[in-house]
Amino acid sequence: MLPLLACTAALAAALVSAPATKPAAPDATPVAPSAAEPVAPAPTDPPAADPQTDYLVHLDIGPELARRMGVRAIVRPAGENFGNRRASVALDLATPTAPETPPAPASARLPAGLWRVEATAPGFLASTREFTVDATTPEQTLRWQLLPDSVHNDVRFVVSAIGAPPVILRVSSDDGSRAWTCLSQRSSCALRLTPGAWRVDATAPGFRAAARSFTVAANTPVTVALELTAGSDDLAPATGPSGQVPQDTRRRLALGLGISAAPVLAAGIGLTLTGRLQYVSALDGDACEGKYRSACGDAVIGPSHRAAAGVGLLGGAAGLVATSVTGLYPVSQKVWWIELGLGGALTAAGAGWMAVNTAALERARVSGPITELAARGDRRLAPSVILGLGVGTIAGALTGLLVQRKAGRVAPYAGAGQAGLLWSGRF
Repeated sequence: MLPLLACTAALAAALVSAPATKPAAPDATPVAPSAAEPVAPAPTDPPAADPQTDYLVHLDIGPELARRMGVRAIVRPAGENFGNRRASVALDLATPTAPETPPAPASARLPAGLWRVEATAPGFLASTREFTVDATTPEQTLRWQLLPDSVHNDVRFVVSAIGAPPVILRVSSDDGSRAWTCLSQRSSCALRLTPGAWRVDATAPGFRAAARSFTVAANTPVTVALELTAGSDDLAPATGPSGQVPQDTRRRLALGLGISAAPVLAAGIGLTLTGRLQYVSALDGDACEGKYRSACGDAVIGPSHRAAAGVGLLGGAAGLVATSVTGLYPVSQKVWWIELGLGGALTAAGAGWMAVNTAALERARVSGPITELAARGDRRLAPSVILGLGVGTIAGALTGLLVQRKAGRVAPYAGAGQAGLLWSGRF
């Protein structure tokens, strides 16, 4: 009994001496403040700053002809202390769909501040304007007119067609590097083009296509008239090439013909000098000794032929050079055909004369006298150069025709109750 009481007393002493644990705090309950105690307002975060506002700006840059050529505007920030450093903005202003339809301005949203606009258009001087986007004006319009330059010239296209249909005009340079399109219906189209060779193609529904080549000269306005005839183009042959070769191709043609003439010229000079020296040496040498004999005829005839061949090559080189000069200019196929006919006439005349001379030279070789033999040998040079000139002209003219003529194209066609293949091109 006593031991049990002693254990119980020791356990009670240990519990009393142990540190007491902190009881969990009870859930807080809101207490309504009394009317006499003021309540401090809860702290709030500062309001977020509004994002920067953009304002609508319209760019209306003229004149209408500049818009048809294509106006590009570069908008960039300006001013040393301009806070907004956005990247530059490039705007291509809309081109008018027809001369009767005014083009719409281009639009951009820009923050307030100072801006610079740089406008360019083919045929017009570049122009720069600075303007301020006003924060008090939500929408602004900037207008100004570009001035024409002195390099391009005005070209007006007048199309006549029954009923005034909408006509699409496609204008392209001779090398195809520049092209514009214009829709004409009740008024003529106008463009500003650089001097040189150009081509215009006109198409309209219910009308046959029309095409025309024209040349723009410096400081001279041009008017190009086109007439469309009613009909269907289902079976109409293609209009074919304009008859003018691009300038780069013309240069290569002239260079090729000139380079081809160089070895012909060199060979002609060599044969002519060699043949003539041998010919004179044979007449003055031991084979002839100033009088005719069979050995003299045999000694003279070979050098005579060599000299004639050399002179013929010189004529051929001259024909190639002449046609290379023609190739430098934007000539039509008619010019090449004329040169081809001229070359054929020269070839026929030279060949006929050469045949007569050959027969006479052969008689003089067989029977003499030496004066006749020498005369026939000297006269042989004239038909040789004519024959060579004709052959060279034919070769150059044929090359020019082949370069100028475009390859034909095969395309299917279909009409009322018929179908087949259409081979179009210039023949």
